[in-house]
Amino acid sequence: MHLTQVEVSRLTEIDNLGGIGHLPPAEFLELKGLRTQAESSFLESLRLNPAEPGALFGLGWLYSRRREFPDAIARYTAIIDATPPLISADRKKY
Repeated sequence: MHLTQVEVSRLTEIDNLGGIGHLPPAEFLELKGLRTQAESSFLESLRLNPAEPGALFGLGWLYSRRREFPDAIARYTAIIDATPPLISADRKKY
């Protein structure tokens, strides 16, 4: 599950206004459900491939929105750890 640019913009706007707790009840439940569904999808993806960068990034983003910063940092760090370093021979091409 990936968030569209419109969804990301809306979620950022909501976060800037004080978070999802300030939304009307129906919108709050809808957004909370979307985040829960996204989290489940990312976790399932990581169960199949623990180094999947899209799922790691998605979880990091969700955790940062929930202000679970240590978990967000752990996911972002895992992306860096899973990314192969550039091979010095590649630079000779340019």
